[in-house]
Amino acid sequence: MKKVILSLVCAASVLCAAGFEDGRGERGGFGPGERGERGEKFGPRYGGGFDGPSRPVRLVSVEKAKKSWDDTKVVLQGRLVRKVGHEKYIFADNTGEVVADIDDKRFRGVTVTPQNVIEIYGEVDKDMFEETEIDVKFLKVLK
Repeated sequence: MKKVILSLVCAASVLCAAGFEDGRGERGGFGPGERGERGEKFGPRYGGGFDGPSRPVRLVSVEKAKKSWDDTKVVLQGRLVRKVGHEKYIFADNTGEVVADIDDKRFRGVTVTPQNVIEIYGEVDKDMFEETEIDVKFLKVLK
């Protein structure tokens, strides 16, 4: 009897785990074209998002970002001056320069040149024996 119960529990757990797997090899969330509990559509082909008032964005200078605590959320406006390594760039504004760690996927297919003015949204990354960096989560080209 114990073996039957044990085998049923194992089978149920395997079936439950398989239910969380979607067709893309990811777990959970909504895929393109899927619907939520109330019938709303989700996914990139439906576009959309919030269109209304929001809290204003507070820009921070490079100088102030370098003095901020580790993991502080920041928004900076300036230019990418040059690439210094894999996914590492020098970001500059009129107060100084800082290394910006920008994953390739953050560019979303947009080409950025040193002439472009951009806004970067990210976190201050301070390591013990390395210079301060900005871990960029989102990048927006302004000009």
